[in-house]
Amino acid sequence: MSNSSSLSLISECVQELTGKVALAAPQSLTDPDFLRDVLDLLDKLMEGGDLRISLMPMLKIADSYTFQDPRTLAKQHDAFANKHNLFEFLSNTYLLKPETIFLDPIPDDLALKYSYLNDLRLGGIDFFALVPVVFDEALIGVIEVYPQKQRKLTLAMIDRLLLAYNPLNIYFQKARLSYDTVIDNFLKDNCTVLQPAVQWRFNKAARQAICLQPEQSKLEIDLIKFEKVYPVYGAIDVRNSTLNRNWALKQDLKLQIGHLILLLQKIALVTQLELIQQKKSNCEIWLEKIDQDEIFEDSLLAYYLETDIHPFLKELEISAPIEMPEVDFYFSLLDENIGAAFENRRLLEESMKLVVGKLNDSVAEMNREAQQIYPCYFEKFQTDGVEYDFYIGQSITPQQTFFQFHLQSIRLLQLSNMISIARMANDIKAELPVSIELTQLIFLQPHCIDIRFRGDERRFDVEGAYNIRYHIVKKRIDKVHIYGTNERLTMPGKIAIVFISTVDAEELRGHIQYFQKKGFLADDLELLELEPLQGIIGLKALRVGIKYAINI
Repeated sequence: MSNSSSLSLISECVQELTGKVALAAPQSLTDPDFLRDVLDLLDKLMEGGDLRISLMPMLKIADSYTFQDPRTLAKQHDAFANKHNLFEFLSNTYLLKPETIFLDPIPDDLALKYSYLNDLRLGGIDFFALVPVVFDEALIGVIEVYPQKQRKLTLAMIDRLLLAYNPLNIYFQKARLSYDTVIDNFLKDNCTVLQPAVQWRFNKAARQAICLQPEQSKLEIDLIKFEKVYPVYGAIDVRNSTLNRNWALKQDLKLQIGHLILLLQKIALVTQLELIQQKKSNCEIWLEKIDQDEIFEDSLLAYYLETDIHPFLKELEISAPIEMPEVDFYFSLLDENIGAAFENRRLLEESMKLVVGKLNDSVAEMNREAQQIYPCYFEKFQTDGVEYDFYIGQSITPQQTFFQFHLQSIRLLQLSNMISIARMANDIKAELPVSIELTQLIFLQPHCIDIRFRGDERRFDVEGAYNIRYHIVKKRIDKVHIYGTNERLTMPGKIAIVFISTVDAEELRGHIQYFQKKGFLADDLELLELEPLQGIIGLKALRVGIKYAINI
């Protein structure tokens, strides 16, 4: 082939390869046809030397790097099915000092040292080359080249391969992006939104699941757990929220039924239907029941109105010989957005929304500050107020040494946040259509626990029967009473701290004294014994009042 023809062929191959790689979507790189076209172009560029070429992107699996992408390896032109020894060499030795390797021929000493090279020689192959591909001064992949039996590999061929270095660089960048996208999609399908503190562990499990055990991918996610972590639990609740909602409901229903009775009385004046008197009597019975029941269940009343009274009124309005605007007025009361029959419920929900919104903002800010102290897993549960758990420990953040002062700092931050929330609720009272009172509760778990990710529920849960006690305690203490009394532990204007270990109590007592000296907490600290709960005895509590006069 003439020199000009050779240059033309080289230019044609490089241009075609550049265009093909540039236009390819990352996910298409694993397509057998695409990969075959790329390798054929490279073989053509090197003038058909009957070469074996492998493109091996560098991927991170678990905590180490590998050059084996199980999604593409089987689709490449590779005479040897098992390249484990080569991958081990690339990951453990070559990665430390990547450089072009050209063996002509493969030396005896290297064949003895590296079994993969020895396998090549036993297969009649005497030439071997590795070409590193680098992006931003970091190795992103390796090109492996060796000829078929009895063929020769020359430096001129490698020089030609390097003419396609730029499109191959783009190929490896996209290969890594494709792999990372597979990981991201796997996590989205199997997990909830992940927090930075635990993202590393899920990435590790996802890579293992996809690359090593794809048939057990779901199982690998379920095996994620963190051992010996300290839970930090807090709850801010809207006091008497159920009673407040019931009161608002009853006030609205009394107004609605009262208007309905007046409407039926007016209708009775223009029609002689005895049925109207009967329905009016039923409504009066309902009105009495609303007043008498301490907790009123409105489902039966709603069913009666929707299936009996309201259809009757609409039919009567159509059939009546005269207009009855009072019917339209009654139905206008039932508009949930502006109707008078929903006013008390709207005002209550407006107040709840304002308070809980500010509550969520405050807790979110606490979480941001906690992550600066030591990266930890944070879990929040929305109720009428907010419940949350911090899980902190060495297993969650293994790259940063965990010390007890990290836990103490987060507990101090938690107490500070409880004070701020109480002050916030007090400051916005004048803005609220309906008065809302908050109670604050902290539980000091004395021992570390283990938590495990549950793939079916996409959240962490305690691991083991012993650790379940932690969840049992925190779920039962919100309404606990002081021993020998009917007085609830939690009450507005005070922070309650439930504990088992006196060591933990002394730590929190120190935090309380610190805020008392600053003027944020009252000098009314109580040490209380709590009533036994089902399966739980020996609980005690500290309770302290909050001062509102000084900004924290």
